[in-house]
Amino acid sequence: MDVLTLFAVEAGRHLFQIYRDKVARAAQRELAFDQAQLALHQQRELAGSSARAALRQQAIDLGARAAADLLQSRRQEKIARQAREWELACRQAEWRRQDELLERERRYRIEEADDAAVRELKAELSKKRLDKYPFERGPGHLRDSFTATYPDPGTRPLLIVLTPPAVPGESGSPWAASLIRRVGMVLAEHVDPPCRPEVFPADRAITWPDIDLYAGDLAGIPTLVVGFELDRERIDVQVGGCHLVPRAATPMVASQHVQTVRFSRDDAPEGPESAAELNHERAARLIAISLVTAVDCFHLLHTPAYEEQLDRVIAAVGPAGAGRPAQVDLPLGALRDPAYHLLQRARRTWLASPGEQGDADLLLAISLLAGHDRARDDLPPAELLAAAVHGPLAAEHHLERLDEVLRRAPAGSPFVGLEPPRRIPPHGGQAPRGRLPYRPGESPFTS
Repeated sequence: MDVLTLFAVEAGRHLFQIYRDKVARAAQRELAFDQAQLALHQQRELAGSSARAALRQQAIDLGARAAADLLQSRRQEKIARQAREWELACRQAEWRRQDELLERERRYRIEEADDAAVRELKAELSKKRLDKYPFERGPGHLRDSFTATYPDPGTRPLLIVLTPPAVPGESGSPWAASLIRRVGMVLAEHVDPPCRPEVFPADRAITWPDIDLYAGDLAGIPTLVVGFELDRERIDVQVGGCHLVPRAATPMVASQHVQTVRFSRDDAPEGPESAAELNHERAARLIAISLVTAVDCFHLLHTPAYEEQLDRVIAAVGPAGAGRPAQVDLPLGALRDPAYHLLQRARRTWLASPGEQGDADLLLAISLLAGHDRARDDLPPAELLAAAVHGPLAAEHHLERLDEVLRRAPAGSPFVGLEPPRRIPPHGGQAPRGRLPYRPGESPFTS
């Protein structure tokens, strides 16, 4: 082979090598480009997934933040709502408290005004009551004076309150005061001291029953309240009181008309002044007789062995007592000592007019002392008398009075000539005279 051919072959081989290198380089470049493209694509894909993940995470974060913000917003709204509700409740409670305070203050002011009005009204009523109270020294003075004088309730006498006439202009007149003073003097002069009542003249007229007078001075004290009503030629006497009747449903006894004293113009021929003085004294004595009758009734209900004063007072007052009945009409079952009362009444009846009434009183008295509950006219008088004397009910004061009455028995009486047999020692004890034990209902006798 020639050189040219060799050269051509070498040149061809060289060109082929160049071409193959060029193709190889081109292939490498394409491979590198493809790899770069692949890497770029991969990078792009990786960057896209990261971005999507970041975006997704960002979206998640944004959603979480939005949810947290929403939860926080709702929580804040709830807290704000609760705060508003609490504030509103506090305001309402404060409003209610203010309303209650205002209502309480309003009621307090109303009550204060009412109390002030009530106090003023009570003060006015109290002043009116004090102005009309029967005693000028006010409530309590009469009670304190009476209880200081007689501290022992068992020995206190009956209290008599004499009230001035309930006529305008007469309560303070010298005539009315003189009448009350004379009545008190007659009682003090002719009633025995153990049972003599204590007389208190009132300063003003009394309309009995009077709860102010009773509560202020007379509660618990046996009292006669005596009132007078004046007319031109007459005096009406009314008597009431309190704690007079044993076992009464109410302590006060309403005033009742007991006597009318009429004036006479013809008793004193010396002149009008003498007639007025005579009528004045006569009225005082007649009123005193009525009061002694009431005193006897009270002691017959409360006091054993009571010596009745009415007959001796009628005899002592002179002509003013003429024609007055000397009897006290009370149920025997209510008396403290009915047998002793019957013995006195029998003697009084025989002195006035001997007859069957005195015999009946004596028979009933002896029957009661003998233990019977009625008059035993079917038994011989001597046998009945012996049973009474030796029985357990007759005390010493019964026997003394019985002996006195039998000695004064008038002619024609079934008890003439009888004498009580002797009894030693007596079964009954001597009852205290003139005392007020205030134990009603203990009498062994019945009517």
